[in-house]
Amino acid sequence: MLSDFELGWLAGILEGEGCFDLSTNRTPRVRVSMTDEDIVLRVSILFTRITGCYHQVFVHTPKGQGERRKAHQQAYTVAAYGSNAVKVIKKTVKYMGARRRQRMWQTVNRYKPKNIALDKATTSTLMEAMKADVVQLRRRV
Repeated sequence: MLSDFELGWLAGILEGEGCFDLSTNRTPRVRVSMTDEDIVLRVSILFTRITGCYHQVFVHTPKGQGERRKAHQQAYTVAAYGSNAVKVIKKTVKYMGARRRQRMWQTVNRYKPKNIALDKATTSTLMEAMKADVVQLRRRV
């Protein structure tokens, strides 16, 4: 179980550096890629604690020759796919800003899981977050 502080920290990283999309095989993907290895390792640990599955960190070495290669640093990436990505989204959605929430919902709604049912608590959390977004949007208009 993650504390509110840990979920808030993870949501901050996902808000700034995260990507919510569908992978090439049309399953949800939550991905963080950055040059700070320690931060990506911590994200991997939190993904693992949320999903119960290990999430490997991949290293991307800059390509190119000479000066171009020297100008770029190694990047580190961790990602959750499919139902694991949905678990990460469900745990962090209430901490996210309106624009990211919308992107998260789009990712989950375009995914057609096999034999995965939403429980009442998760549905209730998502509905509360949507209602809060609607209220916020109405205030802007």
